[in-house]
Amino acid sequence: MGRMVPTVDLMVKGLVVTALAFGASSCATTKQSEGIQRVDDLVTRVEAVHLEAELSKQAVYDTILALRPVITPTEGDPAVLFEGFVAALDTSEQRAEEFARTIAPMEQSARQVFAKWEQDLRAFTNDAMRDRSRDRLLTTRTQYDAVIRATKASNERFDDLNGALRDIALFLSHDFNAASVAAIEGEALSLRDQAKELGQEFERCMSASERYVREAAPLGVAIQPVVDPTTPAEGPNGPTEGSTQQGGPTKSAARPAPRR
Repeated sequence: MGRMVPTVDLMVKGLVVTALAFGASSCATTKQSEGIQRVDDLVTRVEAVHLEAELSKQAVYDTILALRPVITPTEGDPAVLFEGFVAALDTSEQRAEEFARTIAPMEQSARQVFAKWEQDLRAFTNDAMRDRSRDRLLTTRTQYDAVIRATKASNERFDDLNGALRDIALFLSHDFNAASVAAIEGEALSLRDQAKELGQEFERCMSASERYVREAAPLGVAIQPVVDPTTPAEGPNGPTEGSTQQGGPTKSAARPAPRR
């Protein structure tokens, strides 16, 4: 029985060494996984920007469409039409708040991703691999910069347009008659043009977001358009190519909510 002690002792030591080796490997794996998780988090933030940009674009168009019958004589109760415009504007302002909320988390996530990536360049032992990683870092950072520029530009224009539309609502809320409508008709028409330009800005934002996700997503998740099947696909000047006069709007495949 005395000879069994060294054997047991060796077995225990072997288990300890194995556990330590596994622990070291697990620690390294965890660090690598954390990097992937940071990248995936940024991709999720960019997806959220894409989603809010698309919903915001539709909200802008809905508001401009609701303003049209208020400014241009048409059938229907003027008071009801005005209330519809104000309700659409309320929704547009809510969408602007949601869109703005996507910016700070995305910027924070991007700082973490790119700072750690830059730091880890020093850990390479192979110069060629380091250069490749640096090139990928620069490319990815350039793609992200396009997203944040378009997002901030859209956010600023969105607030400006909502503010101008709110001025019209306030003006008419105290003086809604033929003379007052004629007095602001020019401003209303110019807002229609601004809405069209904002829609194009949102398109640039979505395009940049799609490009970033396509290139950077660890699992290669692609963005699909989000269209509420109950909402007509209309722009500020009326139905777009995605809608028909008799059969109703065509429908895009719904995209899942951003990954969490």
